[in-house]
Amino acid sequence: MHSPSLLQSPYSHFSVIMSNNPSTLPIPLQPDEVMQLRFTELQLSIRAKELLHQSQLSEMGATLANLSLQLDEVKQHVASDVADRNKSLRRLEGSESRLDTLHRKIHNIASNLSATNRRTFLQEKRLSLLRRDIQKVAQSVRPPVLLGTGRFENVIFPEDSPAGARPTLPLPRSGRSRALAEDQDVPQTANAEDSDDNEVDNPEEEDEEED
Repeated sequence: MHSPSLLQSPYSHFSVIMSNNPSTLPIPLQPDEVMQLRFTELQLSIRAKELLHQSQLSEMGATLANLSLQLDEVKQHVASDVADRNKSLRRLEGSESRLDTLHRKIHNIASNLSATNRRTFLQEKRLSLLRRDIQKVAQSVRPPVLLGTGRFENVIFPEDSPAGARPTLPLPRSGRSRALAEDQDVPQTANAEDSDDNEVDNPEEEDEEED
């Protein structure tokens, strides 16, 4: 709102002073001067309104500029949030893909391990049956063969061994205890067969007993 002093005549206070003082008379003004004063007063009032409007427009322009800056910042934050969200979604998709691949690998490994365990079980069963058959064959020959496990460093042939004699196989350290345990399972017929062989190797003792 404009100040009331702008709407009043610039010479109105003179008339007030003159009216308070009855001894003085108002200064007579020509009609042209009065019109000029009125016109000047109107111009000043219009100028004041223009200045006020310009001030308001300047404030509104500054406010709009500030709002535009804030809007740009909000847009940047929104764009950054959208980019981060898209990046997070891509990472999540990549993690899900890697997780699916890992699950497939684990399933394949579990299947392969199950098949390997099955083959190992069958091979162990075959080896057990084969070992049993070998033990039976070894015990059935004369003299019985003492079986051992491990690596043999050398083979010792007895001196003056008769034709067809079998070499003596030294047992390794790792297989001695097992061989001793297996030796206890050998039937007593082996000792009897050894005694028979000793009797055949010493015919002179039999002749002395007959005399």
